[in-house]
Amino acid sequence: GGADGTVAAGDRAENAKNGGGESFEEFPPAASVVAGETPTGKSTRPTNPRLTQERLRRLEEIGFQWKVKHKMKRYYDKQWDSMFDRLKAFKEANGHSMVPKRYPADPKLGTWVHTQRIQYRKLMAGTKKDVLTEEEVSM
Repeated sequence: GGADGTVAAGDRAENAKNGGGESFEEFPPAASVVAGETPTGKSTRPTNPRLTQERLRRLEEIGFQWKVKHKMKRYYDKQWDSMFDRLKAFKEANGHSMVPKRYPADPKLGTWVHTQRIQYRKLMAGTKKDVLTEEEVSM
């Protein structure tokens, strides 16, 4: 998914096929990542300089979530819905939905609308980077 609240259409289709919601890749145990091990247990390097044992301990102390499944999808869905509401308000005020890419009154809306148009073109072109479903396009 992108920062603008979109989720890859291919991911949605795959999830639908597998009977469920969005899920993210499962990761190996955090301790093995810190130790520089691969999921098979073979060492790739002696340590991970960015995530030290001390940093790992501190994150786990505050209940850090290592595996994220549905939470990010809900976040992106809420973000997309919020921007969609702003677009509806723009249309009510202006009688159209042609928000310019650089829209000083609401720069985020201009960027979001531009991104939706790009994603629509990608979807229509059938690229592997599809992020809008047909259902979202018809909204």
